[in-house]
Amino acid sequence: MNSRRGYTLIELMVFIAVLGISAAAVGVAGTRLRQSSRAAIQQEQAQVLLDYHAELVATGQPPRQALVDRLEAPLPQAALRREDLGATSTLTLRWVDPMGRSMHRALTVFRSGGSP
Repeated sequence: MNSRRGYTLIELMVFIAVLGISAAAVGVAGTRLRQSSRAAIQQEQAQVLLDYHAELVATGQPPRQALVDRLEAPLPQAALRREDLGATSTLTLRWVDPMGRSMHRALTVFRSGGSP
């Protein structure tokens, strides 16, 4: 009977190679998961920013710049555009997500009194 006391060098090298490939795959998947999570959070933050501006448009109040700056901070290259048509205003927000994609959200608001 041939009893072995350990592993051969080839077996150890194969094990280390498989371990390295598995670790690399997990690392890539983890990075993608973090980026997609940040993108989802940014979409929620964009909605909060749009809701804030919609409330201002609907009530005719001026924005508080310090608050706008805090709401825009997590949205890289954020640009808000307002288009007025009759008694409605359309707010469009564009930004770049963590994966480098250009994102946008839009919201239509009815203004009080029908004036800009």
